[in-house]
Amino acid sequence: MRAFPEATAAELRTFLHVLATIFGFRPAQGLSFSPTDALLNIYRACYPVEGWPDSLELETFDRAVEVRYGIDLTAVWSKTLTLGEVFGMRPNKPLQSTAGGRRGVDSPGTCARRG
Repeated sequence: MRAFPEATAAELRTFLHVLATIFGFRPAQGLSFSPTDALLNIYRACYPVEGWPDSLELETFDRAVEVRYGIDLTAVWSKTLTLGEVFGMRPNKPLQSTAGGRRGVDSPGTCARRG
């Protein structure tokens, strides 16, 4: 909330819920992330060994923010891209939820389920 005082709590929760769901975390765990967390670091925490199969979390997140906010992460991708940078790219009035066509938003990831 401090990083984005213009954003509503609902906007922030929705964004973090999408991230958490895609990476296989419980929705409430989304509130544990920080605007300074890099997407690649979150991914590497789930998949520390390079080259191992994943559940396409980054690709699914890319698609979800494109559908929901019109943001193409592939156009701005860097190894240091943070959640705050992605959230900051959203339009002032986020697009309406595309219920039923959220392509991947409700697809569980595997990170949180590995033991």
